[in-house]
Amino acid sequence: QTEEANINAGLAAAKQIVERLRPDDIIALISYDHHVEVLLPATPATHKEAIYAAINQLTAGGNTALFSGIERGAKELHKFLSPQRINRMVLVSDGHANVGPTSPQEVRILSTALGQAGIAITTIGLGLDYNEDLMTQLARHSDGHHAFAEHPHQLTHLFTHELGNLLTVVAQ
Repeated sequence: QTEEANINAGLAAAKQIVERLRPDDIIALISYDHHVEVLLPATPATHKEAIYAAINQLTAGGNTALFSGIERGAKELHKFLSPQRINRMVLVSDGHANVGPTSPQEVRILSTALGQAGIAITTIGLGLDYNEDLMTQLARHSDGHHAFAEHPHQLTHLFTHELGNLLTVVAQ
């Protein structure tokens, strides 16, 4: 598939997940390539127009400021952090951190701290050459989940599966 088709598949997957969110869910969208940008600050899921507009701003960049992207996402999560909520970050990346802190130890310290704060990270490694070690460490040390998508069109299934797991926890 072409890069444009891959991007469109990823955007479509993100939009489908928005439709499954409950009105009291909160969503934020962070873009990270050579710098970090908050495309959508923590916002109730009822603001669908703003959420879709933010999703449409996503583009694929060449660099990966993974550490800074996670830190910024955590700041957004902290705005609504509550033990009565499932506080989950979903990170889609090739895991090739090449801007800012990049060592496995730095990533482990960050993900462990987030897990202790009650924030779990679900990581989705994208592409055949993703950094599996880094992405699984992020998930494991924050008490999150890890999955792999060879192609962006597989994201819909993975997002649906993860959201289904979260809804099951809420029901229990």
